[in-house]
Amino acid sequence: MNDSKLIKQLLTPYDLSHEKIRVGSEHDGGYVISKTFLDLYTDAVYSLGIGYDCNFDLELANRGYRIFQYDGSVPDTPAQHENFVFQSLMMDHQLLTSEVIKNNHENSNLLLKMDIEGGEYSLLYHLDPHILNRFSQIVFEMHGVTYASNLEMFLEKLNSRFILTHIHANNNEQEQVDSIPNVLELTFV
Repeated sequence: MNDSKLIKQLLTPYDLSHEKIRVGSEHDGGYVISKTFLDLYTDAVYSLGIGYDCNFDLELANRGYRIFQYDGSVPDTPAQHENFVFQSLMMDHQLLTSEVIKNNHENSNLLLKMDIEGGEYSLLYHLDPHILNRFSQIVFEMHGVTYASNLEMFLEKLNSRFILTHIHANNNEQEQVDSIPNVLELTFV
């Protein structure tokens, strides 16, 4: 069982006094991101876990960002855009590292969006530090918060490299333990 008090401390967001915007669906599939970091520090976007809703990707593609989409659970992106590069691949830390290198983004400023149904823990925890540092902003749906093993270690690692600037409960999730929702939407910069 996770230490609820420590989890709540590790999930305390900081106000950096920068502008935030919601991008994507008004329901599940939308994320609150730092507009400041998007405008100043984003060369490309890596979107992991597309499913059948890519409104987040479409909004950023319409702003001129190249979107590298990955989802092995669907054969193709649900919408087409000239700024989309889609691959039907299930992403893990090793594959993400090789994709960043293959796409010549080892020295770029990137935004990472993830909705990979629990795979976010292993991916972020084991991702090569050099590649992890390429992401100036990470937004993701964190699944299984109330029962994830080693959640404290995972959050401590993220908090050692990034600042949590936004958190809210997922629109579709009702389960809670000690007032902590089971699925959270997080933004780290």
